[in-house]
Amino acid sequence: EERLLHSQQNNVVSSEKSKRLSIGMEMFQRQHQKYLDRYINTADDNDNTNNDKYTLADLQRDTDWDSTWGYDIFHYIPILTFAKKFGIRIVGLHPSDDLVEMVKREGL
Repeated sequence: EERLLHSQQNNVVSSEKSKRLSIGMEMFQRQHQKYLDRYINTADDNDNTNNDKYTLADLQRDTDWDSTWGYDIFHYIPILTFAKKFGIRIVGLHPSDDLVEMVKREGL
């Protein structure tokens, strides 16, 4: 069921052709925006002509994916690679862990 949901999300994103499109992903924290921008704006993982590569593995490492989100990144690869292919900005929507903890303690 989760796989179907991610497939449907990818279909929605794939059908949009607007250059002003951005993709908001709650899986990434706002503090990781520079890594998302770098991933979208550097050479494709398969481009051997450019030394300025920033791969999905780099993004996963730099955003500390396994501890900040924890779900298998495999589910999100179609959206990430689509955005990279077409230069669509991905925006990290999740607040930092510190902010989440502060709101838990103090409320809004």
